[in-house]
Amino acid sequence: MQQDKRSTNLHWKKEHFLLLALTFLLMLLLYFSPAEETLGSNVKLIYFHASIAQSGIIFFILAGILALFSLKKMSFFSWSKAFELMAFTLWIVQSLLGALIMKLVWGGFLWSEPKVKTSLIILFGVLVLAIFSEFFREPKFLSIAYVVMSITVLVALATTKDVFHPKNAIGSSPSLELKVFFGAIFLTIFSISFILSTFWRKQLNS
Repeated sequence: MQQDKRSTNLHWKKEHFLLLALTFLLMLLLYFSPAEETLGSNVKLIYFHASIAQSGIIFFILAGILALFSLKKMSFFSWSKAFELMAFTLWIVQSLLGALIMKLVWGGFLWSEPKVKTSLIILFGVLVLAIFSEFFREPKFLSIAYVVMSITVLVALATTKDVFHPKNAIGSSPSLELKVFFGAIFLTIFSISFILSTFWRKQLNS
């Protein structure tokens, strides 16, 4: 029993160390990431914002897939709920960052821009689902809600037109340095989010 407890504590120490190392790596990547001719250093906020938004979308999808599995086998539910909580958190953060970037970079809030509208619709869905979760805590009900949220996110993003936001601006950029830094920032943020999700899952199971 004591040996198992020591093993668990050691595992948690490794996870915390990895989390700190990844956070430090993220700070370095953001600091050394290339500026842009027009946006200057403000583009670093866009790297950060886009990475958080993409990570949030992935966690919404993962939560929906695992929620489907949990309808058959409830052992998947804790993972689904942890990923949904992470998706919630990431989407709220990216929404706040998006508003800050609009003000700093474009000088105002572009509420009529299609991608901004889609982001707000998803944010509204997040808040509704959070309220729903407080009143309906039955895992099967929540699993269905997570699946619906995942589908809503995918449909909303697939049907959004690009008006002000450039389509795949980073992927279509001729700068290899920009692509490498953005890819590294995205992977680091996703890894941090995944580790935090495992912490939350452990708390849900405790």
